[in-house]
Amino acid sequence: MGGVIAMSESAPDALLETVKSDVGRRLKYARTHHPNGRLRTQAALSEATGVSRRALGEIEAGTANPSLDTLVKLTAGLGVERVAYLLDEGVFDQVNSEFDAVRQNLEAKEELGVSSVVFRADSEPPSPQDMGGILRQLQKLVTAAQNANDHDGGSPRS
Repeated sequence: MGGVIAMSESAPDALLETVKSDVGRRLKYARTHHPNGRLRTQAALSEATGVSRRALGEIEAGTANPSLDTLVKLTAGLGVERVAYLLDEGVFDQVNSEFDAVRQNLEAKEELGVSSVVFRADSEPPSPQDMGGILRQLQKLVTAAQNANDHDGGSPRS
């Protein structure tokens, strides 16, 4: 039967319930852990996507069967180009690691007091992971300068 798996009548229903539950779990995680803090409420995500708060609540609870249109609106509203983000655990994990890198970069920039980072127009901007490395190096330089200033009695060098 060339790749066709025989399923009982209840198997597709059970699979659908599992998928709805997984999509809801992923959506709630994405919303509450998004690096852009303003999207962390259902109201904010609803406004950003055009998906009603009621629908968001039902999706997150695993009781709704969101349409493809809704999934596209949600992923786009979250700033994710891959619709599979809500459907596939591997894509979900990959995008979340990118979100983590962005979040860490934002925290590092805040800690260092960096308000912006500028790159030359003729160069590719660094990936979030590379940006993290740049910010860590900057942190080391700032720390070294502070330590040198502390050892020098607190007076600036001439």
